[in-house]
Formats: sequence, C-alpha cells, structure tokens
Amino acid sequence: MRAHLADRELRSWPAPADRIDEREAALAFLSEHGDAALRRTGGAEHFTASCVVFDLAASRVLLHHHRKADAWGQFGGHIEDSDAGLRPAAERECLEESGLAAVDWLSPAPVDLHVHALPSAFGTCRVHRDVVYAAIASADAQVSASPESHAVAWFDLAALPENILPDLPDRLPRLFALTADARSAAGSAEH
Repeated sequence: MRAHLADRELRSWPAPADRIDEREAALAFLSEHGDAALRRTGGAEHFTASCVVFDLAASRVLLHHHRKADAWGQFGGHIEDSDAGLRPAAERECLEESGLAAVDWLSPAPVDLHVHALPSAFGTCRVHRDVVYAAIASADAQVSASPESHAVAWFDLAALPENILPDLPDRLPRLFALTADARSAAGSAEH
C-alpha cells in the first residue's frame, strides 16, 4: 500500500473538532515516514487498520480474545503490501480474525484513530496508530476464532467482558453511535 492512498483515507476521517489535531499529527507522521509508516518493518511506530463490528439492532459488539494482548478487542492488525488501502486492510483483518464470511456494511471512512503503546509481547512494535473502521453484522452470523485468537464472541454493550482492552469500554458507546449515524447517512445517500 502506498502512503498517498493512506493520506487520502486519513483525510476522509470526519474527526470531531477536539480531535483534528490527532488527525493532523497522523498525517504529519505519514508524510515524514512515507510508505514505511504503513509496514510493520518500517519502525517501532506504524499504522495498523482495524474494524469494530456491531449488531445495531441488538446493541451488541463482536470481539475476539487476542492471544498476544491476552484481552478482548476489535479485529485488526498490520497492513499488507497487497492491501489496496486502509479500509481493505481493516476488512481483511476483520474477516480473517472473526470467521465472518462477509459484513453487511463497512464504513466508507474511518470512524476513529486510536494511538496506543504496546507491551513487549508485540516484539519490535511499540506504538500502533490504528485507523478504525466500523462494520455491521448480525449476531446470528457464524463466527470462529483464527489462530491469533482464543475466542470470538458477541457481547451486549452494557455487559462487556472483564478482560477487555483498557480503554475500549469507554470508546465503544461512541463508536456504536458513530456507526449507527454513518450507516444511516449512507443509507440515505443510496436512496
């Protein structure tokens, strides 16, 4: 994947006013490091792509228990050279890690940018600049864990598992609302 494509996708994130500085910092990091910023081998700090999956009707989120992190979280990971962009990377990671055959909808633009430090279990990776997309699926859809996960399961937003990534419980309600709004806007634009 090329930096100019990632630049376009990052610029499409409708960052709230209080987070525009975060988007600008991400764009500056990308500009400074170019294509290397999109590769796990490009340095200790780099971009990743992820996807949070919701069942909007049931107010549920699909999570996986990540082996390295030893915690529940959304689906995502490193960008591969074959990925045509951040969004395709997020979708690929989502389908690989969830066992879903497809998602009903994947947000056209990122819904979040989440920069986080990593524990030593992640090897040379120290900071991920995670570009987060959203998807919708039915809680009835068949799921299965990949080799990167201990398990995959649906959770009510009001009853999340104890061993969850530390800031995810605070972020999920906002991401759920953004997903519902973006999906509604996309549905209106199609008609």
